[in-house]
Amino acid sequence: CYDYRTVKSGMFTLEDAFFKLTGGFPECMISSTCSAKDVLDDINERFDIELESIEKNTTLWNSRQSRDVFLYIMEKSSTTGFLALGLDLISRNCWAFANANKPRGRRAVS
Repeated sequence: CYDYRTVKSGMFTLEDAFFKLTGGFPECMISSTCSAKDVLDDINERFDIELESIEKNTTLWNSRQSRDVFLYIMEKSSTTGFLALGLDLISRNCWAFANANKPRGRRAVS
């Protein structure tokens, strides 16, 4: 029936679907030169990474590196608590994306 791996797989599918639905990354966004593991191992890099979209972004994630780190953490997680935190982060980033990209102005009502 349902087990941890199924839920984890579903979360990755959901993240990928929302990422593609929001348009992915623009071509001009710089690719990461470090692996997600390298970023987490380097104390300075670790504190510079922002997983939560706190600015008005045109993408679901702040950077390619943010997404890579998120996916790495979720891949290495082994508890449902981490999966719940991951799902919450995806939800908040989707909410931030929707708010930053909602239509401006008024529509004509017929």
